Amino acid sequence: MKKILIVGAGYEQIDMISKAFDMGHYVIVADADPLAPGFEYASESHIISTTNKEELLKLASEKQIDAVSYMITETPMESVLYISKSLNLPGPSEESVKASQNKNEMRRMFEISEVPGPNFQLISEQDSIDYDKLTFPLVIKPSDKAGQIGLNRVYEPSQLSIAMEKAFKHSSKKEVVIEEYLEGQELNIVIFVQNNRIELLTISDRERHPTKSFGVALSHRFPSKYYSDTLYHEIRSLCEKIIKSLNISNGIVYPQILLKDNCLYVIEVGERIPGGKMKEVFKLATGYDLVELQLKLSLNEEIDLEKINQFKVYKSVFIDFLTAKPGILDTGKVLKAEGIEEARNIPNVIEANYFVNPNEGLEIRPLNTASDRFFYVITAGDNINQVIEGNKESQNKISFVVDKSSEVNR
Repeated sequence: MKKILIVGAGYEQIDMISKAFDMGHYVIVADADPLAPGFEYASESHIISTTNKEELLKLASEKQIDAVSYMITETPMESVLYISKSLNLPGPSEESVKASQNKNEMRRMFEISEVPGPNFQLISEQDSIDYDKLTFPLVIKPSDKAGQIGLNRVYEPSQLSIAMEKAFKHSSKKEVVIEEYLEGQELNIVIFVQNNRIELLTISDRERHPTKSFGVALSHRFPSKYYSDTLYHEIRSLCEKIIKSLNISNGIVYPQILLKDNCLYVIEVGERIPGGKMKEVFKLATGYDLVELQLKLSLNEEIDLEKINQFKVYKSVFIDFLTAKPGILDTGKVLKAEGIEEARNIPNVIEANYFVNPNEGLEIRPLNTASDRFFYVITAGDNINQVIEGNKESQNKISFVVDKSSEVNR
């Protein structure tokens, strides 16, 4: 039995904790939250912040761990890197951690490696903005945050100061990236890298509302409607440049790419298992479980894809999120949910469930960031028309009665 330290025990880390346990390992988890939901799935748990790398290294050394891992969020990456380097264990590269946690570092590395991306400026609180170099619309975001936190799109100079103030508020480093806004199709790419080679790659469309809740994905569509052999090879070639730039030899990598006028631009990259149900897209499209792959990489195991456990593969995968506006749901505390079991029994429905942690009280919040998405429906099959029909029918079955006077609506 091998010992694995998983840094982070939130709701979205439960899959990795329970998977490691099911694989027969002794699972140690750490999180600053004493009520972290992942604690109950672990062999043992410790109340330590995911960013407290010294305390985490002390724990890892005392427990003589065989592996350290994380998923979904970039927050633990620096700690995981510190532990892995100190104990000579597999982990993310130093370049990857810098790029994942700081958009300015990512852009700098990509400029050197000639990885295409939007034009940008890095602004600190002491810097003045050169308005002559700005072309609107623009995207304003903290240099060191993800998940749409502090993210804004501005169309004219009068909107810039408020957007900058919001971004600075959420930046730990007090740095903001001003980026040109590119209009096009957003693509989610998930790649599995082993021994410096891309072994698996998926391309799906990331759909969002054109004007509201900027940056928040409302649905995922696999395969991309723009998919072609030419596009696949262009994206694969671009991803090879990305992993070389970030010095990634083994890992799960999540580039977000924009397709505009037949040109590709890299918007974000993270060396991590992606959230937002993207790991489910990957599993249904390829038959492989990203969590299992990540755990095996963490244990320094050579992975033979022909021998590893493979799940059923589908030609079409749809994931839709039920949300407050611009979605159809009213905000407020949920008093009653209806039609969920009926929706789950519709043909081609793989999963229909709450995106939020139902144990923390069901509340439909205004859609400001990805974490405000409330419910999701996954449909998959080999006939795209049947997948579309199952998707629509299942959503029509589901409804929520809410207390519109509750505080979340104010």
